[in-house]
Amino acid sequence: MIFSDMFDDSEHMDQLFSALQHLKYNKHEVVLFHTVDKSKEIDFDYDNRPYLFVDMETGEQLKLQPNQVKEFYTRQVSDYINALRMRCLQYKIDYVEADIQKGFKNVLQQYLLKRSKMYI
Repeated sequence: MIFSDMFDDSEHMDQLFSALQHLKYNKHEVVLFHTVDKSKEIDFDYDNRPYLFVDMETGEQLKLQPNQVKEFYTRQVSDYINALRMRCLQYKIDYVEADIQKGFKNVLQQYLLKRSKMYI
């Protein structure tokens, strides 16, 4: 089981999926829990006022009003997530969106319930 926000450059993602493919080849079951704050990172649900956004890895700062970029941002994120899901399907890796606002217990419980229904 891998828990990751998956926000990385394509080179690192290629390396990750190469490693995951190796695990699948060796008959391991692989599950990717894509950890996100759905309301902020996917839906871009912010009040329409100026914000200072800071990249946690690089420290880069960007000041903007969310309504100026929301449509573009949500489209880009949706395309990225769809590509990630397709890649998981290609490698036969279970993809689970794990909204951090729901808590790990709820996320795991929903996944295990879905999984138990698959084997009944």
